[in-house]
Amino acid sequence: MARAWWAILGGLIAAPVVTWLPMLKLAHPRLPLPLYPPAQGIDLWEMQTLYFTIAILIALMIGSSDRWLAAAVGLAGFTVFWRGAALDPTHSLMFILGALSLLMVRVAGIPAWARRAILGVAAFEAAYVVQQLAGWDLLWIGLPRHAGWWHVGAVQPYGTFGSVNATAGYLAVAAPLMPWLALPVIGAIILGTHSLGAMAAFAAGIAWRYRQRPVTWVLSVAGIAAAAWHYHKYTQVVRVQIWGFALKDWAQTDPVLGYGLGGWAHRIPTLQIQQQFFPTREVWAEAHNEPLQWLCETGLVGLVLLGLWLVEHRAMFTHALWGPSLVALGVDSLSWHPFHIVGMALMGVMLVGLATPANGRAIHV
Repeated sequence: MARAWWAILGGLIAAPVVTWLPMLKLAHPRLPLPLYPPAQGIDLWEMQTLYFTIAILIALMIGSSDRWLAAAVGLAGFTVFWRGAALDPTHSLMFILGALSLLMVRVAGIPAWARRAILGVAAFEAAYVVQQLAGWDLLWIGLPRHAGWWHVGAVQPYGTFGSVNATAGYLAVAAPLMPWLALPVIGAIILGTHSLGAMAAFAAGIAWRYRQRPVTWVLSVAGIAAAAWHYHKYTQVVRVQIWGFALKDWAQTDPVLGYGLGGWAHRIPTLQIQQQFFPTREVWAEAHNEPLQWLCETGLVGLVLLGLWLVEHRAMFTHALWGPSLVALGVDSLSWHPFHIVGMALMGVMLVGLATPANGRAIHV
């Protein structure tokens, strides 16, 4: 962290130099630089330099304890700098600030209320879903009264996240932190949402928590198989089609650096409309698969950094308290986008930070 001032000095030197780049692009149109009108280009390149400086500053702060995350932050900053106005910097800045938040959690240690806060939100969501299923809705007014247990009119139960998958995913990730007496209730609620991804996450987290008891593995696999057979729907096949559609475009566009963070939402829906590719009636603003979307948005460079980061921090999955929830979160991310949902993303930051403290040694409790 003592070297972080280098980022400020670098930005100070670069700012008056990048103002030359708009004119360079006009003189040599084939250069891989954003094309701006000269007057606007000066301001835009200076702003891009500021984004890059902030990213490098935070990367240097993180680097002493998490080198691969620091490299990913630097990659995000460079992409915003290089792509310019062609890339909305919002997602990149959120990722960079998320990495800084992770550092803060690690430095702060393990607060006693962290687990209770996560469980408190989960208890509220579970209670809210139950009253929705009973036919009431205290906040989202409009559901019919006294509807059936698992179907409230044409609307699926969604808690207060506004999404079935988000609510079910949150409960699945929080479940391994709960007393075992609460698990049947949470499992029943998740089953009622028909979210196969959340069911798999719930089963994986509980099986990992009680991994010393082989019977939990048998019950989990049997439960997921039965649910998949009963609730199999075309949406699972559709997701595979969307993934193939996006990967084909990614390979033809920029497989090294990808679209840039947030690029999926700007590119894939537009391509769907242009090519009239609609396996369902919707455009897919998210991939519903976090690793795949990360690959499309950060390219092979980002994929390598993600792999190295997971290998270096693999001990977090065996953490006695937080490990099972992280396993559930990882499974949920394969068919949903929990890191694009604010409530789930912040829970993910908290879980990872508590399982990977600043000294690099997981604390087993």
